[in-house]
Amino acid sequence: MKMKKSHLDIKSINTVKMFWTALTHKTTFTATWRLLFSGMTEFFIPQFQTALRLSKIPVVSVDHPLDETIPFRPDWVHIYLHFYPLCIKCLYFLYKEFGKKALTIIRDFMNEIADIYYEAGKIYRQRQSTTNRPRYLKTAKFRLIHLVDPHLHCVPSLHVLLVVFNYVRMSQIIGRLSEEGSDYQEQLSYIYSQAVAVTDSILFVKQHSVNCIPAALYAMSSLHPEYTMHEATSFIDDLVLDETLAARDEIREFIHTQYRAFMASDAEMCYREVLLDFLGSCEPATK
Repeated sequence: MKMKKSHLDIKSINTVKMFWTALTHKTTFTATWRLLFSGMTEFFIPQFQTALRLSKIPVVSVDHPLDETIPFRPDWVHIYLHFYPLCIKCLYFLYKEFGKKALTIIRDFMNEIADIYYEAGKIYRQRQSTTNRPRYLKTAKFRLIHLVDPHLHCVPSLHVLLVVFNYVRMSQIIGRLSEEGSDYQEQLSYIYSQAVAVTDSILFVKQHSVNCIPAALYAMSSLHPEYTMHEATSFIDDLVLDETLAARDEIREFIHTQYRAFMASDAEMCYREVLLDFLGSCEPATK
């Protein structure tokens, strides 16, 4: 059978169109506001409460010696900031490709992303985490990052959680909605490659530590067991592809080892307790 290909390019999608679509359909209206609310209440507000000394949540440093081997590369910032537009573009792709029947799926997708924020917030509200981030303000994008992100919510990394969840869920949805013989490999390969690139970017722009990646992958496997250890292992193998990075094999091996250690933790413990125990073993932040 000849495979049919979609001609809709995810890269070219305007994110504003998805917001308009989500806010003007009753099916997705409530989920849209729930998602926006979860981002504000679970990610942004608690950080500013701590930064302004309105709360006394303990803050620890999750830096690792391997972070010193990774150079600061400001040119990666556009990839770092692409994680949320990527999810929005994928949602609009579903709507344009599969029509109104995709709206309930888009609603559920947004609710699941909101749930990830609420799950992360349960950790952030008990113990916040930071890394040694350069105060680089030479570009508008970095000035925006420093303005809106006090840098206190490193573990678990929402960047990693969301781009990995986005790929996993998009693969499932497209497989369910596509007609027999349809070929969406180009779109799925793009979504996966962006998940890898965004995860690499958090290291190169110094927004996260190598410790943050295995913690996020462990949270993903715990929240969504369909994301198996095999899939996480393959994903880690694809990280840090820059051959000029002398410690790249060591970095990958550390992420593998730490992820396996998290996964081997006491089965009786909730994954949040495991991550909170890890954070409790870290040194208090000096800032």
